[in-house]
Amino acid sequence: MIAIEWSAAMMLRVAGRAIGLSVLCSAWVMWRSGLFPRVLNILGIIAGVCIPLSAMFIAPAFDTVRTTLEISVFIFFIWMMWAGVLLWIRTPKHSAVAVEE
Repeated sequence: MIAIEWSAAMMLRVAGRAIGLSVLCSAWVMWRSGLFPRVLNILGIIAGVCIPLSAMFIAPAFDTVRTTLEISVFIFFIWMMWAGVLLWIRTPKHSAVAVEE
């Protein structure tokens, strides 16, 4: 049981840092493009910073800090769904094209 818990903690550290960095980079690029709402970009930056931080505070002594920072996972899902819906709505609609022979 201890080995399973240890391996889960290691996966959280590795995946948490990678996800956080990718969210932070994506939010920064979205901010620089100017095509997305500022609130969406701020949510992405908050999630991108807090997710790796929560992965670093994995020791039992930092349980309250980690629990507080884990709200960033919820913020990440809001950011991801909002960005996905915006991209889906803004995708140009294609009409059928007749091929001439």
